[in-house]
Amino acid sequence: MQRFTTVRRVFMGMTFVVLSHAAQAQKVEFIGLKHWTVQNVKDSLVKYVPGSDTTLTSHNCGAELHELGFPRTASIIYPKANIVTVVEPQDSTAASANPVITTTQPLPPEWKMALDPLVNHTGQFKNGVFDVALKLYPLILTGKRDSLGTLMKTQGGDIPPQFDSLWAFFKSHAREEDFAQALAILNSDSAYAHRALALAVVSNFASKDAAWWTLMHAIRDPHPDKPNAGFVASQILIGWLRDGVARPVEWKTQIPDLHALLAGANLWLLPTVMQVLTYTKVNPSLAHDLLANNATYVLGYARSVDPDAAKAGRGLLMQLGAGGSVGPILPSAADMGWKRRT
Repeated sequence: MQRFTTVRRVFMGMTFVVLSHAAQAQKVEFIGLKHWTVQNVKDSLVKYVPGSDTTLTSHNCGAELHELGFPRTASIIYPKANIVTVVEPQDSTAASANPVITTTQPLPPEWKMALDPLVNHTGQFKNGVFDVALKLYPLILTGKRDSLGTLMKTQGGDIPPQFDSLWAFFKSHAREEDFAQALAILNSDSAYAHRALALAVVSNFASKDAAWWTLMHAIRDPHPDKPNAGFVASQILIGWLRDGVARPVEWKTQIPDLHALLAGANLWLLPTVMQVLTYTKVNPSLAHDLLANNATYVLGYARSVDPDAAKAGRGLLMQLGAGGSVGPILPSAADMGWKRRT
């Protein structure tokens, strides 16, 4: 157990630093309110959710807002602002999640062998081993395992054997038939651990547009407030952006997924969605399909006082705005709201 704790601390140390700094944020920015006002929200929290955080400055307020009837909510703390996003009930159809899959499928024997030591009797991952091993996998692909091992030793630990077993499985499943098997699992299997393992296999295929499509589709999985495939997919996408794997992707056939995501299908991961579309050079010709009557959240982020949050929204607007394709779609006042901060 100590070895795993050491690995997690080393890999995720930057995240802990960011969160401790972000916890000091004072300003609250609401995105998505149309028929409600911020005061309506606060008054309703006092009346219907006793003991709730009416300052709206904690991660928990997303769950509390869900209790008020908002079908999609998130509260993301940035260094200079807490961005609270909601989808009001009348907009829930546009922000729909993927259809719920109700079946599970037997895994191929070698997949089951790789997964069994990592899950408990309920089929959930134990100890976070899978998540950390997947985050570290790009280092293994680039031949940095020895360097990672040396780093672990300087911290008083070493690489757990479970990690090496998982990495060996990932690396040995990089053939076209493995990609097809992963897609089959994602299309028909509801088990979170099965879906997560399938997405890990998909992570071998950054050169395929279909891999990018698959990961973005997974972000629409139901129940984004619980452990689900969407979070795993976002971690892979973030790794690809971090490691310079991003390249132009043809998104034209994925308009339904992208429209729903930009409409708030997974508000927790919306910043990642915007960054992925920017870094993969989404074609400006898709601006109307993606943003017409659907720019609330992109514009909301673009106007944020927090530079990191604003960068996600502005980056996508500027990418889609090449050749002036965004201007005719957005209300002029809203358009200027983000341009003034650029």
